[in-house]
Formats: sequence, structure tokens, C-alpha cells
Amino acid sequence: MPKVTPINARELVKKLRKLWFEWPYVWWKHMFMMKDGYRVPFPNHWWKDISRWVVNCIIEYIWISVDERNSL
Repeated sequence: MPKVTPINARELVKKLRKLWFEWPYVWWKHMFMMKDGYRVPFPNHWWKDISRWVVNCIIEYIWISVDERNSL
């Protein structure tokens, strides 16, 4: 079973863009991306990665597998 790894906010934006999400909208220290009613918020801290827990929540929310996320 593949592991969920921490990821930088820029890399997350690139991966979500490949899944046809709209450009990120900035709101305070967070960003969110939208697609067909899905609104995916995530932290935008340039000095640290997004934690495994947050990445796992995003994966579950948009209904993709860890394999699909790693292959993007």
C-alpha cells in the first residue's frame, strides 16, 4: 500500500490543476481550489509542507486513490 507523503502547496496546486480544478483563490494564509461544487481548502505556508493528515483528507474529499495522487 503506497504511503501518503507531505507535499508543498505549489506541488499540490499543480496536481489539482491536472484534475481540472480552477486556479487557487487566496484567503488569508490558506488557498482553495474549486471544481463542480467541490471546494478544497489547504494551507499556503511557503516555509513548510502540507502535513500527511491534510493531504489524506484532501484525497478522501475529492475521491481519488493514493496511487492516482502519486501518479499525477
